[in-house]
Amino acid sequence: MMEIDYQTKIRQVQDEQDRIRQEIRSVEEQQEDFHYLQQEEQRLYNEIIETSSPEDRQYFKDKGEDSFSLAKKAQQQLEEQEDELKNTKKQLIDKEEELYIQQRKEQVKEKEQ
Repeated sequence: MMEIDYQTKIRQVQDEQDRIRQEIRSVEEQQEDFHYLQQEEQRLYNEIIETSSPEDRQYFKDKGEDSFSLAKKAQQQLEEQEDELKNTKKQLIDKEEELYIQQRKEQVKEKEQ
């Protein structure tokens, strides 16, 4: 009977690990997409600066700096989210290992009786 309980708990932990892996992949894809967009934005920004009049150039430079600052913050948030998910994944792996250890101890205990 305890065997079923451990198997259920282990399966729940493994399901949570799968969910976390999917979230990590989603964040990685967001980072890749974001990186591509940043490159495209930089290319367009350079093109605008090169083709704008001297009096407009400063305005576009200021707006570009604001945009780059926001992009850096967004990138940091994605990195922090990824780090949190990886920590959660590690905790779940540790929990799964702990459940296996408890299960083995219980099995040995039952055999001794």
